[in-house]
This record gives sequence, C-alpha cells and structure tokens, in this order.
Amino acid sequence: VESLDRPQVKKLKNDRTDTDVTVLVVYAPWCKYCRALENSFIELAKNMSTDSVRVAKYRGDEDREFVKSELETKSFPTILVFKN
Repeated sequence: VESLDRPQVKKLKNDRTDTDVTVLVVYAPWCKYCRALENSFIELAKNMSTDSVRVAKYRGDEDREFVKSELETKSFPTILVFKN
C-alpha cells in the first residue's frame, strides 16, 4: 500500500492518468476502524499488484480541511475509488 502526500492526492483527483484504477484509503492511525481494515488493504494491494489497480492511503487526520473540502470526506476510514 503506497502512502500518498497532499500533492499526490490532488494530482490523483484532478489528473487521472497514473493508472487505470486507484483505491485510496483516507485514514487516521488512531482510528480503530482504520487499524482493523489495514491488513485487508495490504492483502488487496498484494492481490492487485499485477493488475492495473493501485491501492494507496492518505493520512487525513493531519489535513482535515483538505480532506473535507477536496475529497468530501468527513470520517475515517473513507475508501475512494478513482478511475482513469
């Protein structure tokens, strides 16, 4: 699972030419639900490694205003799918 920073997430949202599909998990490390899903997303990333699907994560609790305004996310975890 690839960790993305804010510029990478903005690029993903606005310019979807990187890969065919990106599954983005917006998370907070203190969130028990996020921690419970972590192994599932690691497994998903392993299983999709040969396909044109990228699994990535973004730590949203450190940038709540961006997450709320740009990704329209209000809670953690949030799973977003970006398709090229």
